[in-house]
Amino acid sequence: MDPESAETLALLPQVIAMVELQLSEHRARKDRSLTWALEEARLVDRLVAARTELLHTAEDKHREERG
Repeated sequence: MDPESAETLALLPQVIAMVELQLSEHRARKDRSLTWALEEARLVDRLVAARTELLHTAEDKHREERG
């Protein structure tokens, strides 16, 4: 695994935790406006992207280890 992929794999759990916290704090707000909904969508998109990247990086690492 190249150093950049290893670094990405190491950082993604922290990124996911940070975005999950932001999403939780966002959902605790009371102002449910259009702006709130757009921010919700943005945070969910970031969370899905980070989880997908973690999955793909882990799959690549697994493939490299297997041969």
